[in-house]
Amino acid sequence: MATYNSTTYEAQLAAKVELAQGIANATLHCATTTYEASSTAANSIINLFKLPKGAAIKNFVVAFDDLGTGVTVDIGDAGDVDRYVDGLDVATAAGSHVGCLVDGVNYIIGTDTENDDTIVTAKILGAAATGTLKVSCYYAM
Repeated sequence: MATYNSTTYEAQLAAKVELAQGIANATLHCATTTYEASSTAANSIINLFKLPKGAAIKNFVVAFDDLGTGVTVDIGDAGDVDRYVDGLDVATAAGSHVGCLVDGVNYIIGTDTENDDTIVTAKILGAAATGTLKVSCYYAM
């Protein structure tokens, strides 16, 4: 098992991105990334992107190739690996999922952590994954 970074997360690290906080009028934002899995082992964690403290999660959109027989994906963060999407079956011929499957809608980033921001992660479960995983998160400030 290993931890991988999406290109979006790598760019944020390289640029030392300061995430917007406290924007008035509940402005809706979207964080999005694409990760190309290449025999990514089961139980691996993929760092997708960061969200700022105070962000209220509104929705997730996940699009995927057939990532392999028996593969499922959780979308969460360090506090709860499946906070937003739990056990999404990505072992079918290309598909998508819109919406949080679990209690992640309106979860406020930073409510159970001292961190200023939160890294949203995907966890590969069941078997090694190969293919494209696209994840978008809509959140309000």
